[in-house]
Amino acid sequence: MPGEDVARVGALSRGIAVGGADADPVLYPEIETTKITNVFESPVSGILRRQITKGGESVPVGALLAVLAMPFGLEGPALAAMGWSIERMLDVARLVSGWSAHLSASPLLTPLALVIGVVALAWFAFLRSWWRLLGPLLAAPLVVLLAVDRPPDVLVADTTQAMAVRGPTGLELADGKAQSFALDVWRETYAEPIATAAAVRCDSVACIGESSAGFSYAIVADPAGFEEECGRDLVVTRIRAPGWCAAGVVIDADDLASHGVHWLRWNAATETFEMRPAIGSLERPWRIRP
Repeated sequence: MPGEDVARVGALSRGIAVGGADADPVLYPEIETTKITNVFESPVSGILRRQITKGGESVPVGALLAVLAMPFGLEGPALAAMGWSIERMLDVARLVSGWSAHLSASPLLTPLALVIGVVALAWFAFLRSWWRLLGPLLAAPLVVLLAVDRPPDVLVADTTQAMAVRGPTGLELADGKAQSFALDVWRETYAEPIATAAAVRCDSVACIGESSAGFSYAIVADPAGFEEECGRDLVVTRIRAPGWCAAGVVIDADDLASHGVHWLRWNAATETFEMRPAIGSLERPWRIRP
């Protein structure tokens, strides 16, 4: 157990059973701390009268000391110390959990943040003068200025029907079930509830909607819907889209199978999407084309 000294009771050496004679000193429990692991050796020979715990179990060291002190009526201090240590561990756990109670989510960072962190760590590790402190000091503002990412305006899942679109209340559910693994991951990552249904209009072939970010989108379920909906800024379909579909961005079944979840951010100035698929180029030796 990390952070707690324990005694791990092993199998009795040479198979000595309760009531069996012990002619020589025998190794009984292992004492484990955060720094060492040692074995407690019986200092005397005699008869094993009682085995308190089963082999392989872990107990606080205070419990072991209390058992050893019981024949002398001195177990009280050991039990009190054990109870006090348990209460303090619980206090520390409550304190640490309270620190993060009001944190909604960690900041979104780009891969550049990792590069900045590695360079700052190398600078600090290899320089010996006071200049070594400059690397970590500059890393934090550089991350804030250059490596903080923006939240998406559209998220499209690959293995489920889930699709979230930016709306007046944040990311809203445009397609799929409200309870799914993909949505749980998005909620945790972007600290948004994604509980409100997006304002979409649906018929038998497609659903269409307008995002508060300024773009139009369509979720096409039937090939008959492409002819009418391919003039929108974004078309998402779980079937294969025709090559002539002239939407600003088209994400179809082949894209989702090849590149996984799609992240999109709308640029109102250029009226285009920045798109980041979870799986980038397939031209890698370890990647298999679907």
